[in-house]
Amino acid sequence: MVRNFIGRELIEKPLKSGRNLILNERTLLQLLVARKYLGSGCSMDSLSGYLIEMPLDALYERLFAPQIPDIETLTKRVMAQKSACAYKEPETTNSSKLVRTERRKRLFEHVPISADFYLVVRDGVFSEDELEEMKGLLAKFKKSKNKS
Repeated sequence: MVRNFIGRELIEKPLKSGRNLILNERTLLQLLVARKYLGSGCSMDSLSGYLIEMPLDALYERLFAPQIPDIETLTKRVMAQKSACAYKEPETTNSSKLVRTERRKRLFEHVPISADFYLVVRDGVFSEDELEEMKGLLAKFKKSKNKS
């Protein structure tokens, strides 16, 4: 797993001592935060290089935050990369038409309730009306929890 994370540039390359890897504080935090993002439905492509550039304080914030604050940004980031590469030249030189490549289906949808609160649902399970209704109910619930 660690080799895969290093190869996909999710975490920095740790120090080696023979066959053993030595994880420093920063690398360990990147590993834990990457697992948290992947568990929330984020793809490895969207995380590539993102955690490596992040300062240590920001890694701690994301590790202990109940809701991941920038998951929408990461999802949009990978979608923008995919849409930029959505068309490619066909392999045969006879045809001048462009061929559309296959897109990956999103597994989860992250519906923002407030600035620090998201509803995570499986993509395609609920209609837009059902999501809006759940969003309204959760917003009311959060307001009532904050008052008490």
